[in-house]
Amino acid sequence: MKPLRCQTAILLFLALVLGVWGGQGGTVFAAESLEATQAQAEELLQMWRAEEALEQVEILIAERPQEADLLVLKSQALFHLGRYEEALETAQAAQGTSTDPQEFSSLIGFIDQTLRAREGFETFESPHFRLSLQPGQDGLLVEMALEAAEKSYEALGEALGWRPDEPVRIEIYPTAQRFQWASGLSRRDIEVTGAVGITAFNKLALFSPRALARGYRWLDSLSHEYVHYALIFLTRNNAPIWFHEGMAKFFETRWRSADLTYLSPSYRTLLATALQHNEFVSFEAMEPSLVELPDPRQVHLAYAEGASAIDFILREKGREGLLGILESLSEDPERKMAEAITESLQQSMDEFEMSWKEDLEGQGLRSLEGVWIPQYRVRGGGDAFDEAEEFRALQSAVARNHLRLGDLLLERGRVRPALMEYGRALERSPGSPYLRQKLAQTLLSQGKAEQAETHLEEARQVAPDYVATYTLLGHLHLRAKQFQEARVAYEESLQINPFDPSVHEGLALVYRELGEEKKARDAEEAHQRLLRSLREGS
Repeated sequence: MKPLRCQTAILLFLALVLGVWGGQGGTVFAAESLEATQAQAEELLQMWRAEEALEQVEILIAERPQEADLLVLKSQALFHLGRYEEALETAQAAQGTSTDPQEFSSLIGFIDQTLRAREGFETFESPHFRLSLQPGQDGLLVEMALEAAEKSYEALGEALGWRPDEPVRIEIYPTAQRFQWASGLSRRDIEVTGAVGITAFNKLALFSPRALARGYRWLDSLSHEYVHYALIFLTRNNAPIWFHEGMAKFFETRWRSADLTYLSPSYRTLLATALQHNEFVSFEAMEPSLVELPDPRQVHLAYAEGASAIDFILREKGREGLLGILESLSEDPERKMAEAITESLQQSMDEFEMSWKEDLEGQGLRSLEGVWIPQYRVRGGGDAFDEAEEFRALQSAVARNHLRLGDLLLERGRVRPALMEYGRALERSPGSPYLRQKLAQTLLSQGKAEQAETHLEEARQVAPDYVATYTLLGHLHLRAKQFQEARVAYEESLQINPFDPSVHEGLALVYRELGEEKKARDAEEAHQRLLRSLREGS
């Protein structure tokens, strides 16, 4: 799950297995009454070795073609392989063998819902990934998504020594509603906990950044989900949530650069506050999924804790220590994390947690007042967060008062005193990227580009996922004919919201000035496509 993300609720898979796949006839994984071959097929499926599981269950079905449990298991295997129509037909066949017509209705309903969520999808391939989405506006995502996925493949392969044998399936849904149908997540999971993606059913699933009012770090989320996918195979689906989410958060930006750190200003602030008040989210409280946590702050703190624990392991025991934990977990599906920690790090779980927190204390983490924690809102009638929502997001009432006064002064043409009020508001909420953007826009309108750039760079440092910062930086550098700097800013903006026509328009000019004619034509085509969509209201 992503901020972010989900951004994943990897163990939601288990809930769906029990609630959806089991239907009313009892869970499919009741191994005590099954023959050894069937038990082996179920174990293979739980480890997402779906092709092998299907081969095993086909052997059994040849002997017992009318047995409902076997047909349901085959349906699951087909679903995990992305053969959804066949999965539906097989589940319906299982229902036809039952005396209770409602016995497998949950399973059939979920598969049918997934098929509806995928209406209009087309598939695009790269060497190691198979991406399905609805073309049209989301066609803009294909090249960027597959490029980031391949970079993740290489970066994680180097870090963990694992590369998948078969192409990895990715599904990007055009709306949050369709994503909910196919994932089992709710709108609350998206908006409160930032569950923008999920790794389940042998695939990576997320929704288009245009489904959220401000977009999100969708390419990092894709990479985040790929880390979860790798861990399922590396540990035979035997790792706790804190480890899963910590690994995914720690490595999610590795596709961009090995030098990027998980310690964003918001994570530093959350960890510093947790240390100050000794109010951590316990590893146990993270189970079975971060979507169960009550608010965004605790979700982000959980991510920060997990990533910092992975960072601690790597600094203390190196890559071999981390790989040792993965190997220990994979050797025995019954092995608990505490045993793997003891075996690999020569510490009990309690000693490990104590050492990790002591290490955190020694890092001198400092909180930033009014730090910006990303918020997610499913797109409704409007195209973006409006000014009122940005205003309410400011934690300081004093800052809001100065901002309101600054806006009134600016409306009356009194720019200099307006800038003074914005500056006073910023003193009260120094972590607000919105205030810095407001200042930068006003300064830029007065020709004070250097001062505007300073505020935008500060905003980028305190809130690296705030898309408006990069867009305005791109415009600023383009105006100054700083084409390479404009390119960097605009391309960063695309990683959060690739559906802003002005960004593609700017990139077309930048690429042409840099002599990259094909990219310039592609950007101009994207610009025109988005303008047509806006005119048509699609």
